[in-house]
This record gives sequence, structure tokens and C-alpha cells, in this order.
Amino acid sequence: MILDKKKFRKGIKKIGVAIALLPGPILFVAGSHNDNLSAIIKFSLPIIGVICMAISLIMGIIGLKIILSSFFEKPNE
Repeated sequence: MILDKKKFRKGIKKIGVAIALLPGPILFVAGSHNDNLSAIIKFSLPIIGVICMAISLIMGIIGLKIILSSFFEKPNE
């Protein structure tokens, strides 16, 4: 049973952001292995991909931490 629903919703939102940023590896590979792109796009896509991957990983870990704390800590209400 979920003890703290506000924390659970907050964690689900963070997980949603992490899932939305999952195309990061696709951007990285598309930019680094495609010779038909211009130089600016070829350098910017891998950088954007790495940033998306890092933010996705961080938000996923934070979201899981919040969800687990909503299950196992006493509610503040």
C-alpha cells in the first residue's frame, strides 16, 4: 500500500522525464556514425545525446529513490 501518494506522484513524474529522454543514445549514434550530415550537426548531435543520457540516468535514479521512500517511510500527513 502506498503510504505517501504525493511522493509517489512526484517519483512517477521524474521517471516520466527519464523515459522521455531515452532517445539520447539514438541521437548519439546518429550523429557520430553518419557521414551525410553537416559538420555542425555532426558535432552537436553526440553532445546532445550524451546530455540526454546523463539527465535520463540521473532522473531515473532520483525517481526510483522517491518512489521507494514513498513506500517505506512514514507519511507526514
